[in-house]
Parts: sequence; structure tokens; C-alpha cells
Amino acid sequence: MSVEITHGANRLTLPVAGQAIHDVKRQLRDVLNVREAATAVINGREVSDEYLLNDGDVLEFVFPVGRKGGNHDYWSEKELIEFFGPEPVERMKRAGMTTTPVPVMKGEEVISWSKWLFDSDHDPSNTLNIHVEIEKELVHVDGMTYPIDMPLAAILKCLIDAKGELRSAQDMKNEYPQYIIDESLFRAINEGLKRHPSGLGEHIEGVKGRGYRWVPPT
Repeated sequence: MSVEITHGANRLTLPVAGQAIHDVKRQLRDVLNVREAATAVINGREVSDEYLLNDGDVLEFVFPVGRKGGNHDYWSEKELIEFFGPEPVERMKRAGMTTTPVPVMKGEEVISWSKWLFDSDHDPSNTLNIHVEIEKELVHVDGMTYPIDMPLAAILKCLIDAKGELRSAQDMKNEYPQYIIDESLFRAINEGLKRHPSGLGEHIEGVKGRGYRWVPPT
């Protein structure tokens, strides 16, 4: 029962169907700096704050002229504070958001960090939308779907889930023993993943004698 919510440069999908607009505003006030003055637009038409959200609705919060609203290419720290509020920006900085040099970050990075505010398991440095389906032998990257062998899919998922931590060949076999058995991990990664048409192999780094890790796109 989800609703797509757009606020400035941020687009999120949240399970808020059945709730009134004014309740969602309260929930997002501290996280995304949504103010009471924001106007709610549902599926392209303006609605009151009493409107009850339906599954599949597209909700956009817009502001009167002069308030920050749309996407732009780069955000300064001052703009981030204006948009999110000082406390959320401090949380993001403590979690590793870089605020120098100016301009601070691109629009897609702002969207990724806003997702992190809702879900601390979300990796804000990973600006690619990646979903690995091991048993279906598919990997989805930013709306594109690629076939991938089951052992390679398991290796890829293991490395992505590790969020930058090293994983040895034995670590990966222990994680997915049903998919990764006797095949050489070195060969699988260097001949399979490194050449995979998705391009995800470019983000796998080997550390001699220790294993491999996922290096998020920058």
C-alpha cells in the first residue's frame, strides 16, 4: 500500500496509503523539512490536507513562489540546510556526507541521502538502483534488466550487501553455499563479472590475498 512522494529534489515511495495528507506532512516535517505551508498535489491536481491517500497515488509537495522546489544540478550546504533543516544535515554529515568543496553534491546524491534519512540501511553513496535476483538469474540496474549466471549473481549480491567490506572467497562460499561451490572466484569475477554487460564489474575491487569488495559509484 505505497505512495510515491516528491518533495523538491527528493522522490520516495512510502507505505502511507490510507493516511491523510496532514499526517504525512507531520511525519516528513523533521526528515525532509516539509512545512505546513506546502501545497499537496495528487496525480497532478491540488487537494486539501484532509485527502486520504490511496495505493498508487503520486503525491507532490509544492511551495509558493520564492520557496525552494525543483531539481537543480548542485546543492550547497546552505541549500541543504534550508531544504532538510539543520538537524538532518548534521546527521548526514556524521554518517559521512561530504560538505566540501562547494558545490556540495549533485541532485541524485541529495535524493540518495534523503532515502537514508528514512532507512539507515540504505547506502547513500550508492547512486545506482541495483536489484539482484539470484534464482531468476537477473540483475536490474537503473531500470535495465540483464541476464546473469546464478553463481555470478550470488557473488555480486554478497559483495553489494557487504557495503564496502572485504569478502574472501570462503566468505562468499559460506554466504551462498547453494550457489557458489567449486568454481574459482577469481575466474568468475575477472572473466564473468568484470566483463558483464551491466558494467557492475567495474565497481568490484580486488585486494591481493584478502578478497574483494564493492566500491559504490561516485
